[in-house]
Amino acid sequence: MGHKEYEKRLSIIIPVYNTAEYLRECLNSVMAQTIEDMEILLVDDGSTDASSSICDEYAAGYDFIRVFHIENHGQSYARRTGVICAKGEYVGFVDSDDWIEGNMYGEMLEYAVENSLDMVCCGLIYEKGGLAVERYNEAAPGVYDYEEVQKKILPRALAFGTDYSTDREIEPHLVDKLIRKEIITKALSEINEHVYWGEDALSVVKCVMLSNRIGILEKCLYHYRIHGASISSKKDVRAIDSYQQLICELLDLAKRSDKIYDQVRYYSVTALRDMLRIGLGVKSEKYWLFPFEDFRQGLSVALYGAGNVGSCYHTQVYGTGYFKKVDLFDSNCISESVKGPAELHPEDYDKILIAVENEGTARSIKRSLMEREIPEDKLYWKKPRWVRDTFRFCF
Repeated sequence: MGHKEYEKRLSIIIPVYNTAEYLRECLNSVMAQTIEDMEILLVDDGSTDASSSICDEYAAGYDFIRVFHIENHGQSYARRTGVICAKGEYVGFVDSDDWIEGNMYGEMLEYAVENSLDMVCCGLIYEKGGLAVERYNEAAPGVYDYEEVQKKILPRALAFGTDYSTDREIEPHLVDKLIRKEIITKALSEINEHVYWGEDALSVVKCVMLSNRIGILEKCLYHYRIHGASISSKKDVRAIDSYQQLICELLDLAKRSDKIYDQVRYYSVTALRDMLRIGLGVKSEKYWLFPFEDFRQGLSVALYGAGNVGSCYHTQVYGTGYFKKVDLFDSNCISESVKGPAELHPEDYDKILIAVENEGTARSIKRSLMEREIPEDKLYWKKPRWVRDTFRFCF
């Protein structure tokens, strides 16, 4: 990085639990950072696979890596353990099944030090199979002082402000942040260790409330892997108690600031939905309304995105005769009813509707399609509208 005064200011904490399949890739990406004198803290949260021995191997080979073996208490407890032992002025977190760009912490730390920041946020890339989707923060790049944090960031930091259909200003993850140690220490110390789900969003909003200056980088530097073993993808009865604890903490948070009160109301709805989904196996879904007002009858339309939005759109228009032709495409969920990107021939369609909820994701998809020389005037995206949830059992 070329700035010796920035070195020895960074602690990277990696909670580890049964991720031996991905752990070496994760550790190698962290060790490849452009900061020479950093420390890496591996907190082995009672792993039962080869993760423990991999941690020991790396710690034995490099003096800037320390490993802590603890009984299994969950990610929040492991992160807290790492923060207590950290020696850096700034702290970053990496999940042990993810990986990061080689310049991630070099750029974030330099930005933090030069601008006296309490927290730096970057974008991340969701990785699922062959699909890689960039996700940027809604807040514009730049530095936000205390007044701007209070007026711009905090009112839309936890949930969706007072409008449930809009996005947060910053992503609710810890892994795409660099945070001053005293701030993350205080934030984590206030969170019940039995909150296994939603602790990231809770930690982030607490850090925002404690920060005087926050910086946003418009770069996606963190690779967030989504796979079958991810904590949010499995049924787990612990979610019932965990989300109850989370809601109690949210209610306590609402008492501290009127900027948080409305967000707590809306985020609690999300928490209850996830408690049903993960704890009891009941899936709650938004019903996304197809934008018929923007499409005349008889067109040939390609729907790009086979997730919740795209599938819901497809259900509403397929077989109705409203369009001459409608096909569903996705880069990852290819099946009999979903075609791959290579099968999308723009000359066959009047419009290509990007069927995703998030604007940043839509921009990323739009860029990738335009790189294939698909004309921009054929591409369509508008913030999807939704109506009341429907519920179904999904396990």
